[in-house]
Amino acid sequence: MKKTVLAIALSLAIPAAVAVGLGSQGETGAPRGPNVERLAQTLDLTDQQKTQLEAIFAEQGEKRRALREETRARMQEVLTAEQLTQLDEMRQHRKGRHGGKFCNKPQPQSQQ
Repeated sequence: MKKTVLAIALSLAIPAAVAVGLGSQGETGAPRGPNVERLAQTLDLTDQQKTQLEAIFAEQGEKRRALREETRARMQEVLTAEQLTQLDEMRQHRKGRHGGKFCNKPQPQSQQ
């Protein structure tokens, strides 16, 4: 079961990692998705190319959202109620850290 959860997590993380190179920085410094204007300047895109890229990125965003919803639904079929509660707590912890690692391990204390 741990392998299944890990595989699902990786399947969601890999596309996000690839998109980081194209992402614009949000208030927290986390990429928010492709920045078409920056690509347009860097690659000297035409207006038609910008429009086409915006459509591609919007379509991919919808696919990512649908995949995320499907993944969560499938996980609910596998995990126990206790595990789902723990997973929700982990997600809340991650949101509270503004994009920190998906982990609830305590940070190591510096030694003096």
